[in-house]
Amino acid sequence: GEGGGPGTGLLGLDGRDRLAELGAAVARVAYSRDAVAEAGRERDRTQELYERNLLSDHDLQLAGIAWLKADAEHKRALARLSQRQLALEYAEVTAPYPALVTQLRVAPGQTVSNRLRVTPMVSVARSDRMRASAEVDPDQASALQQGQALQVQVDGTTLDGVLTDPGLVAIEKDATRRYVVTVEFD
Repeated sequence: GEGGGPGTGLLGLDGRDRLAELGAAVARVAYSRDAVAEAGRERDRTQELYERNLLSDHDLQLAGIAWLKADAEHKRALARLSQRQLALEYAEVTAPYPALVTQLRVAPGQTVSNRLRVTPMVSVARSDRMRASAEVDPDQASALQQGQALQVQVDGTTLDGVLTDPGLVAIEKDATRRYVVTVEFD
């Protein structure tokens, strides 16, 4: 498998439509920002003319309303931009932790429909923590406790680990009672 850290992309949906929507949202924000600036200048000009008794209260109110309307549209455009950015982010499935891809069930460009039957597209395992399981006899199992420090040997290398499952449930194998214990290690 291939590994990566947190945030490493695992699967991505076709994002061309989302990119187009994002581009349109960016353009709407730029336009609405300019509209707010223009409405603000018009409001200020109207205020100046009003103070010189050249315009009525009604004209001043209309300029204020136009600025409020432009400001509200700008805020809506910013909210739509944020939604489009999130939609683009949601188009990619990322690993929540350092991960190793253990199985990939789809191919690039493959159309997937999970409406009838849910099928995992990718399986991952943590790449920063490993687990080892072993069968032990009842005497060994009785001496183990969850959280106990143990050592694991991998390819001749001894690694420090912690017992995460002390094998509380017995299994019968060849008329012998055994317990499966699990140790986690870096």
